Amino acid sequence: MPSLLSVKPGEIVFPNTLYQSVNTTLSLTNVDGDKKAVAFKIKTTAPRNYLVRPSSGVVAADATVDVQIILQPQTSDPSLNTDRFLIQATTSATGQPLERDEWARVAKADIHEQRLHVIFKPAEEGSQTKDGAVAAVPSAAPTSSANIAAGELRGKYDELVQYTLSIEKEKSKLEKELEANKARSAVVARSSSGFTTMQLLISMVIAVIISRLAALYGY
Repeated sequence: MPSLLSVKPGEIVFPNTLYQSVNTTLSLTNVDGDKKAVAFKIKTTAPRNYLVRPSSGVVAADATVDVQIILQPQTSDPSLNTDRFLIQATTSATGQPLERDEWARVAKADIHEQRLHVIFKPAEEGSQTKDGAVAAVPSAAPTSSANIAAGELRGKYDELVQYTLSIEKEKSKLEKELEANKARSAVVARSSSGFTTMQLLISMVIAVIISRLAALYGY
């Protein structure tokens, strides 16, 4: 099957670096002899390691689309990876990208595939790879980056501890205020109850005195 897309470069090259994101660019050129628009989609064997922008789309006749591939920060030697990319292409009658269900209906014979291997090369300070990947920082950078990350985590932890302590203090303060309010309410209740009893006793004494006076004077 004749090629629909010319993909450059023919391999994906990244600097062998840790703790930082690096990127490279693929150029997809429509070389279809019938001058039709070509839809494409890009897959990888390690989707968690890479961001592909765009991962699908369409290339107009004789046009070129640049695709950015971003390697996520690595915490172990990436050169041990055997990652690969698969670029699938087919003509688009509408000139628009194909949806997932439309790709499913395309016959395998009408899909052109090209596989690219990912290669990790030692990077020099201040340099770039030939296909545009951002070069690695000096060899001390991984340790420096790790120290910075550890410091940031420690700072976040200390902030969380201080916040937790302030919450505990506020909780204790509120509990003490609640107990004080309960105590004041109890005192008021007892005072009110005592005042009512005293009034009753005085009324009874007055009533007894009045009744005795009445009996004394013959009322």
